[in-house]
This record gives sequence, structure tokens and C-alpha cells, in this order.
Amino acid sequence: MKSKHHKIAMYEPLYYGRAHHIMPHEDILGREIKAVMSQLCGLLSSSISMFTSAPSSYQLQPYDRDSIGCGIKGNVVLQEDTLCSMDLTVKPAKTSSLIRSIFREDKQWKLQQIQDAINHLKIGFNMISMFEDTSNCDVDEYSKTFVIDILNNLLRCVNLSRKRLFSPCKLTLEALVSSGIVKIFSPPLPGDNIVNFYILEDCLVITHYTVQQNHAHLTKSSPTLHLEQLFHPVGSVLEHSGSLYEIATAHRSFCLIPWLSKVVSATDICLQLGNQLKEKLTLS
Repeated sequence: MKSKHHKIAMYEPLYYGRAHHIMPHEDILGREIKAVMSQLCGLLSSSISMFTSAPSSYQLQPYDRDSIGCGIKGNVVLQEDTLCSMDLTVKPAKTSSLIRSIFREDKQWKLQQIQDAINHLKIGFNMISMFEDTSNCDVDEYSKTFVIDILNNLLRCVNLSRKRLFSPCKLTLEALVSSGIVKIFSPPLPGDNIVNFYILEDCLVITHYTVQQNHAHLTKSSPTLHLEQLFHPVGSVLEHSGSLYEIATAHRSFCLIPWLSKVVSATDICLQLGNQLKEKLTLS
């Protein structure tokens, strides 16, 4: 098993040597340091525990309010970083037939964003735990350098965690076609369907596209060809098996994940507390 020190090596090194200007625990700033560090430890601990959730069902809501009479409906079951099941009903256009499909019983989908987010928070928690262990020992003094280094690395972990939730990977349509997502549905989705899932802040977002081949005006000079985006609007162009296609319909749906909302709020408070303490230490 990797040690805490090994994990910290991924970030900036921590310095344990005492500086020339030492702050005793008994002074006001010293007590504030311990209090803030304890708060940060509690916030990270509670955030990590929120990722260990029981399976919960969420109803999909339309992302685009102007899609009256068509779009995505259904519900999903999410446990931690795993989409356990999905019941999807799509009406691509007002004149289209309904498409209804569910996850195959032997298939689930891992949301790497959530796994990455919790991993960064665990690394941050290990760092803050090291400070807690040090401050509880028979050590009466610690240096500003030591505290600031811990804060810098902790803030980096929290920012990386939030970045995974706030900034999903942008993919080309070609990447979505080859992702294999459509293969986990039963009955199989029609061949002209493309589906994607991603986390955006505290929501799970589902995108659905239908494509059509159009020889009249599509060229490889299209500015949307191979373009990496979260959402590809109608008219976007993709290349598949040597042929060009365009997006005929594009819809989004989402569901709010309450425990992710709590994680976002807790990590926001972590950033505020950490930056405020870091500023005080820098100016003291």
C-alpha cells in the first residue's frame, strides 16, 4: 500500500524544518491555525463520506426548455461513481417515433469524473491529517512555511477535485460514436443515434443526437468537423467510415445529484477558509 508521503509527492513537497520565525501554539494566530485546520479536516472528511452513497433514482429533466413535445425523458439510478441503470425515452423531433431503451442487465457505466474528484479529496485529506497528527504531538511550535506548504497543496487538491466536476472532457462526435455507450442499451438504439453522459458541477447531463447523411453541402472543410465540445448543436458535422454526416437533432436532459451539491458547497468553503488563512500567514 502506498504511504501518505508517496501521495503527497504528486504535488509540491512539504517542508518540515522550522523557520527562524516560529509561531507558538499559544498565540492568537496559532490557535486560529489549529481551528481552521480542524474545520478543513472536517469538511474534507464529510465530503469524502458523501461519495459513499446508496443507490438512488433520479428523474431526468429537460435541459432546453424550448424543446416542447420532443427531447429526453426517463430516470437513472446512480451509486457513487456508477450509473447502475437508465430508462431512456427520446422523441428526437415532433414527427419522429418514440425511442425507448434501458441499460442491459449486465452493463453499468463508470463516471470517471466522480472517481477522480474523490481521489483528489482523499489526497488532500491525507495532507491535512498529517498536520493534525503533528499538532497533537509534543511539538510546541511549527513554522509558517510548514503550514503554508500544507495549505498550498491542500488547495491544489480541492481545486483539482472541483475542476473534474466543473470541467467535463470535451469530445468530438467521432469520439462519441466510438465510445461504445450505445452498446449498453437494450433494445439497441437505432444506428443513427449518439448518446453521452457527463457530470457538470452537481448534475448528471445526458445528451442525445440523431445524425443524417447529406451529400449536398457537407465538406471536410466544415469548422465543426472534429471539434471538441460538450454539446454539439444541430448542423454539426462528423466523419465516420469515410462518409460525412451532420447532426439532425440534438437534445440534453439532466438530473440534480443532491449529495454532489453538498460536496460542491463544502469544497467551496474549504477554498475560502484555506485562502483566508494563507493570506493571514503571508502577511503576518
